[in-house]
Amino acid sequence: PFSVVARGFEFAVAFSAFLAVLQFVRATVEFLPGATASRGLFAGMDALGRRVAIVTSCHLLSVVLSIGAFAIVRPLLPQEDDPDERRRQAINALRGVCTGIYWSPFTVGIGFIFFSFPQLPAWQVFSTGMVVAIAIIGASALAQGGRRSPAALVATIGAFRPILAPLIAATGAVVITIALTGLSNLQATIVVMPIFCLYQMLKGGRERTWRVTSIAIERMSRAGDDMLVFTAAVVLGSILLESRPVLDTIAH
Repeated sequence: PFSVVARGFEFAVAFSAFLAVLQFVRATVEFLPGATASRGLFAGMDALGRRVAIVTSCHLLSVVLSIGAFAIVRPLLPQEDDPDERRRQAINALRGVCTGIYWSPFTVGIGFIFFSFPQLPAWQVFSTGMVVAIAIIGASALAQGGRRSPAALVATIGAFRPILAPLIAATGAVVITIALTGLSNLQATIVVMPIFCLYQMLKGGRERTWRVTSIAIERMSRAGDDMLVFTAAVVLGSILLESRPVLDTIAH
């Protein structure tokens, strides 16, 4: 029983570290040298174009960073006062990240497919998943942007251009770390992204380091209750999965 509880705590601690890293990533992106220019370009889009930009950018980033995509995209968006529009933007962000599972090689879903169907060629799995994801993201973009969708996609690429180099370097480092070490996506993000944040802070000098650190710590301080509930839920789930009555009930 205690080993089951320990495994639950082990995952909860790792995920807590992941969420803490995301807060530092978000704060770091806010103060990147090109972030102001990117925010200005996103602010120049209309609401429809911004939704297309959100669903597209969140999807592409989630293929490597999973929910870490939120921490990168959110700081680049202008403040939105309309609660209905904020809800629409949140839905598009979730849609973009959730569809990454269809073809990202760093998700449990792909691993489950290869475990269940080991005879399937990898190229078929990833190409089929990519086609499905493109169909979903494309349909979403067309439904919201209509004929303006292609222009919105071009504008999205342009809006990311001022910060594209550090983002490509960071995500590339995560991919290389996974390939060379065998770490999971979550573990590689925990290892690599703090180095990215530290480099950007040192590059920006004492003032940027202080601002990034203080903002990230302040945001983490508000997540204590959520993490307590999450840890309890993970530990309880681990216990239930080892409970014979529960497994028998599921089997029937």
